[in-house]
Amino acid sequence: MTDPTGTAGTALGATSLFLQIFQGCVDGISVWQKGETLASDALIFKARLEMQAARFKAWGLDWGFDRGPDAACWKDDRFIENGDLAVKYVVIIYGFLDSLGELSQEFPALASAENVPVSAATSLGAMLRMAFKDSQEREEWAKKLEAMRDEAKVSKKLRWALKEGEITKTLELLESMIDDLCKFFKPPENDPVAMQVANSLLSSLNISKLNAVAAGAPDDSMLQSLALLKVMVLQLQLGARNAEKVDEKDRSLRETGSLDERTRRSTGVFRKGTNSTDVLVEWKLIDGSHIPPGHTAATYRAMAGNRIKNLARLLKWSSRLEDLRTLDCIGVITRDGPSDDEVRYGIVFSMSRKKYTTLKTILEGSQNNIYLDDWFKVAKSVTRAVLCLHLAGWLHKGLRSENILYFQNDTGNISYEEPYLAGFEYSREISAPGQTEGVTDDLEANLYRHEAVQGVPEEPSKDDQRKAGKTPFAMKHDIYSIGILLLELGLQKPIIQLYEEATQTEEYEHSAAAFREWILSKPLPKLGRSRGKEYMRATELCLKSDFEGSSTDEMQQAFYKSVVRPISCSWGR
Repeated sequence: MTDPTGTAGTALGATSLFLQIFQGCVDGISVWQKGETLASDALIFKARLEMQAARFKAWGLDWGFDRGPDAACWKDDRFIENGDLAVKYVVIIYGFLDSLGELSQEFPALASAENVPVSAATSLGAMLRMAFKDSQEREEWAKKLEAMRDEAKVSKKLRWALKEGEITKTLELLESMIDDLCKFFKPPENDPVAMQVANSLLSSLNISKLNAVAAGAPDDSMLQSLALLKVMVLQLQLGARNAEKVDEKDRSLRETGSLDERTRRSTGVFRKGTNSTDVLVEWKLIDGSHIPPGHTAATYRAMAGNRIKNLARLLKWSSRLEDLRTLDCIGVITRDGPSDDEVRYGIVFSMSRKKYTTLKTILEGSQNNIYLDDWFKVAKSVTRAVLCLHLAGWLHKGLRSENILYFQNDTGNISYEEPYLAGFEYSREISAPGQTEGVTDDLEANLYRHEAVQGVPEEPSKDDQRKAGKTPFAMKHDIYSIGILLLELGLQKPIIQLYEEATQTEEYEHSAAAFREWILSKPLPKLGRSRGKEYMRATELCLKSDFEGSSTDEMQQAFYKSVVRPISCSWGR
């Protein structure tokens, strides 16, 4: 084995150099991801380049390059023995991107593929000088890296292919280089979710582009499914008409269990044709006695009913992607409510087994047969599922332990890595005081909600949007709820018990903000002893919304790197 203090050790010991070069590659690729109006060849070029960018960034995420000296690669024998090779490949990839910047000035079709000037984020030489300032040994290594770049002769390899109409050929070198990196320096375990987080294609809000992504990713079922689901989410948000039938006949349902008044769930058997299925039904109540401004009773019922049916359409489609952990939705049935002003909608889900329980019930019951790795399995599965929802542009809005379901086998056993997310909320119109359309606007449900979004989600009218009103529900509010769930899992008790402890504290006066401050100062530090520092830090980040970056894709990447990945790695993947 090569001495780690030798040449490779010198390179990899100066972690800032390698990480700067890697980030330079990522930045260089990102310059090509801003345009929307492209010629056909240039569009193909850009799409393929973005796919390679996702592979390259996912490779870096899996190795943990964002963790600096703590990255797994610095302890791996392959990097210790072949450090020169790893650095050389990354430098050549950087040179490829640098050459694209130079050549874009010579080839109009390539330059016009973007709406911004194309150049590498910074020159390799400047980056090296910055990384190795005042060090003779480092200066020599910098020269060696410069020589590697010159030897690669990337520009010469590219020029023959960069002719009008043939620009896609220039990607062959980049693809093969990244192939080599991913195969030889394969991370301990490739995480398919990391690939989607790193893929800038999913951050688009352009429906045509997302459809093109889905059509162009036949070998990546996860990317394809997330892109198509995001298209549906965007279309429904824009008010597009969805013709998919979700209405089912009420007479097809035979209820076998009583209604849970709190969760509004019941069980039954659903018969369609000659087939009978055990089902779970979630009931949504529309109360027409409190009509929001600008609506008649008829228009309000139609609007609210349509939103519930759109939610069912999303749930019906989302069950195709296992990582989302949603139940298989059959459709919606409609019933008259207890009064003439009320209508009940039942979203019907098929059940894999007759018996189910909730995470809340598990937290409240005996935990003698639940092991530490089981708690980590729950945390891992739920955080990953919520991340996938967010990648598809979908917010849950009702994350709490009573909305995380587990199915039990005949002996009562549970697979803790297989939770199902239920209780998805739909946005209501802002309505008259006291109008809650159900029982979710209560103290316990609000303990899971960020202080800015207490109560059921509301959809402000145009007039309300022009004045300071209720904060719109956003991704960070789902993430706050995840923080509460992680706290429950770590302390193995429901949040209502923590609330009761808080109210017994001297001088504590309850409010959503006061409760958040209390859990950050009192229960949170206990997680370090029971679950480890990384788990505690991940929970704290969720509760504080303390993530780097403000854009949607930046927050998704930060949530993956700071919450999903450390929790997955805390007890193995």
